[in-house]
Amino acid sequence: MKKLVWTISIGTILLMGCAPAGPIPTPTELRPRAELTMASPEDRGMDSGLLADMLESVKDQGLNLHSLTVVRDGAIISDTYFAPYAPETRHETASITKSITGTLVGVALQQGMIRSLDDPVATYLSQASDHPDKADLTLRHLLTLQTGLDCDLSITEGQMQTSPDWVGFLLDVPMEGPPGRDWYYCSPAVHLLSAVLQAATGMSTREFANQYLFGPLGIDPASASDWPDDPQEVTRGDIGLWLTPHELAKVGTLYLNEGSWQGAQLLSADWIHQATTTQADKGDGTGYGYLWTTYPGQSHYAALGRGGQQLHVFPDQGLVVVVAAALPALAESEAINHLLSDYILPAARSSTPLPENAKALARLRELETAFSRPPAPQVLQPSIVQQISGVNYAFPDNPVGWSQLRMTFGDKAATATLQDGAYTIGLDGAFRITYPKAGPAIALRGAWLDNRTLELEELMIGTADEYRLTLTYEGRYLRVHVSESVFLSSEFEFEGEATD
Repeated sequence: MKKLVWTISIGTILLMGCAPAGPIPTPTELRPRAELTMASPEDRGMDSGLLADMLESVKDQGLNLHSLTVVRDGAIISDTYFAPYAPETRHETASITKSITGTLVGVALQQGMIRSLDDPVATYLSQASDHPDKADLTLRHLLTLQTGLDCDLSITEGQMQTSPDWVGFLLDVPMEGPPGRDWYYCSPAVHLLSAVLQAATGMSTREFANQYLFGPLGIDPASASDWPDDPQEVTRGDIGLWLTPHELAKVGTLYLNEGSWQGAQLLSADWIHQATTTQADKGDGTGYGYLWTTYPGQSHYAALGRGGQQLHVFPDQGLVVVVAAALPALAESEAINHLLSDYILPAARSSTPLPENAKALARLRELETAFSRPPAPQVLQPSIVQQISGVNYAFPDNPVGWSQLRMTFGDKAATATLQDGAYTIGLDGAFRITYPKAGPAIALRGAWLDNRTLELEELMIGTADEYRLTLTYEGRYLRVHVSESVFLSSEFEFEGEATD
């Protein structure tokens, strides 16, 4: 499965006119900044100095964060974006999508479109009646991931995605045990909930979300590129939703306010309580509610996604924390946990305003701003540039599907372009972003390690997929080394030859 992802992402960057198959979101469509209240930390009883220390720690550790937003009592008190990311950048929320899907089940229950969480799946999906082993599988079992399905996540998800009928495939997965007995992270099973929502509401999960959740929250409507469908046009329920950090903060604030938003009760307080109370034991010291991770004994629950996409809610502290990142974490992240426990929670010193601390606040705001700036220009243009600029290199069969590569270097050595200008690389320390016709935006920057070795960083904007490419020029030959730089899951090396 990872090899397929590699073929898509690297091919998207460097293969002329090659677009990935299937619906791929475009995360960087510009949208108005979410209208949320802004305040100083002290105005909300928090310590600016500790929050500034937190950002210093992020810098010292070199944590690969994309954004970090802290909200208290309905006001954003710290909002940091790490270049090239910006407030309007939508992110693929990964498994946070599950928590949104679960939330929509709660909305449909509130609207009377779903009768009971103890309804069998077959009540809504007629094809489930052809699977007698699924007769006892209920909506509640899907919400708590106690499905009983014989689900090997690393295999089942890939098989589902290559199936022409995802819902049919999931219903064909055999049962390992009775529903409700054991918790297991069968991620693709949540897609069944999306199919149930479509059957119960008469609209796609995406359309239902736009009307009954995103619209009331002031979140821009999700398009098919923001939240793609399966081959039967069922909105993907387990992953795939793209939102901005402020949009996620609104969802967290809705939960913090027990389902109320600007006088409207979008979700019942009872649903919020049940969804964020431990319904199943995950076996790692945490629990699981209705597609939310819970922390027994703590006033804390969270929606967690691959690579450090996280939404944390601390009801007793009135806190909502949103993180977007590219970290080597499938769900829980020790690095983010330390930011929460060592800085954010201790910074919540009072439930009433503190005296303003102008010096500490200025330091905090300067750090927030500094992360959004590109680094100081550092340009090195070795003599080999004149020899290789504009030269076309052809490649035999290779793991990433490259056929050719041509790089042209600018006169001022600040940028280079790939494939006759289709993609731009920053050579001055700053990323350059390209928006292809298909697929997510691509950010590229490079630096010369010596007179014949150019190292490139590639970001698939809005995702945790990041790559490092080392191009070594040796006479007529170009040796390419490609590695996935977050999860260290893929690495390839191959060679091309100049054709000019």
